[in-house]
Amino acid sequence: MVAGVTAQVAGQLALTYLPVMNRLFQTAPITGGAWLRILILALAANLLLAAAIAANVVYLAYDPPWVRSLGDLVTTGIGLAAAIRIWQVFPGRPSIGRSARMMAMIIGTSTTLSWPSQAGRSATTAPTRSQARASSRPG
Repeated sequence: MVAGVTAQVAGQLALTYLPVMNRLFQTAPITGGAWLRILILALAANLLLAAAIAANVVYLAYDPPWVRSLGDLVTTGIGLAAAIRIWQVFPGRPSIGRSARMMAMIIGTSTTLSWPSQAGRSATTAPTRSQARASSRPG
């Protein structure tokens, strides 16, 4: 596994910094400022993921509607802040292809992060099989 990670890092560095790779793949070396923006975006994504996990842990212990609404509000706010930061890092009017890829990435990420709370919501509102059987029994 260490060899695979090392090979991946070496390949990424070659693609990013070797002039022949820059010409071949039309890339440019990443500056220190760009690395800082990348790290800020990574931290924002990790914060969003941590907030979603924390909200779902709270839902396991305590699940009245107002707590779920508050958790959804907090995670949506963090997601919105992350989306705004992405827009600030990648400003301007991107080409159609780049725009479509970026939207697919954002939609895919937000769908993936919101899925556990949506799945938990349907599981808590729908009766279990034993509850359904107990309620259908006479007397």
